[in-house]
Amino acid sequence: MGTKSLILVLAITSAGSAACLNGHPSAKKEFSQSELVATVQVIGSRHVPAPKNGEFNDGTYYKLRLIEGLKGNPPATFTVFDENDSGRFDMDMHRKYLIFANKSSEKRLRIDSCGNSGLLNESAQALKVARSLSQKAN
Repeated sequence: MGTKSLILVLAITSAGSAACLNGHPSAKKEFSQSELVATVQVIGSRHVPAPKNGEFNDGTYYKLRLIEGLKGNPPATFTVFDENDSGRFDMDMHRKYLIFANKSSEKRLRIDSCGNSGLLNESAQALKVARSLSQKAN
């Protein structure tokens, strides 16, 4: 492997791990630390440019339709903000997701890409854990 290739691999590896400084929590731990846990479907998105004051990077507001609320008290539709940074959690229109969300310092709901949020059809184990914990809480 050439020097340039090695540097590129190291840069990609470092960038990927830098986003998850606290590692990847278990579904149980993330459920206990989240304000909102739900299954949702993306029904809209709107790009937001970065403000001139540099308060945050550009990003996307995703409008979500609630399928199943597991923690918190989400309304039938709500939005989450996904800042364009190393921790972003991109979502696709009309796809269904399991999300674990918390309010940011700007009071916007955000999803941690290092956690257990993901496409619903790929999140069976995390959903099972979340449903079990949700039932215990009720």
